[in-house]
Formats: sequence, structure tokens, C-alpha cells
Amino acid sequence: MAVMEAMAVGRPVVARNLPSYEGLLENEDTALVCTGTDEFVSGLDRLSKDQQLAETIVKNARANVADHDIRKVARELTSIYESLLRTMTKRKDVKT
Repeated sequence: MAVMEAMAVGRPVVARNLPSYEGLLENEDTALVCTGTDEFVSGLDRLSKDQQLAETIVKNARANVADHDIRKVARELTSIYESLLRTMTKRKDVKT
């Protein structure tokens, strides 16, 4: 959650390369993804010196995190459930 919050408020993210971030963080696109201490230090140094990189990461991260907005996810799930319900009620062998 902290990573998504940082992305939503416009902070460039430097994060560890973890499976749980797969699909959310893309190195040098929505964050700087690091595997060790040296990469973290290097990433923070790069962001402090390269304003264009920081701005690009913030812009892309905000767009990415918007796709994970709880209201959007809720609408998508509701649509899926309604579609499944319509399909099930059309089938004769399934009782609702």
C-alpha cells in the first residue's frame, strides 16, 4: 500500500524487486526497481540529479496507480459478477 500511496501522491518510487510488485512497478518507467543496497543508493542519486527521469516516473506511476483505484476495481468486479449471474440464470441446469 505504501508504494501505491507514494505513486498516487506524485513521489518517485525506489523499491525492491519483489514478486508482489509485478505488474505494478516497471523499472525506469513507474519506479526504479532495485535488488540491493548499492542499487538503492544509485537510484536515489539518479533521481536527485535527473529531474526528467523523476518526472517521467511520477507521470507513468500516477497513470498506473489510477488503474488500481478501488472504485474502478469495484465496477469491474460488479460487471463480472453480473455477467456471470446472467449466464447462470440462462442455464437450465443451474439454480440461483
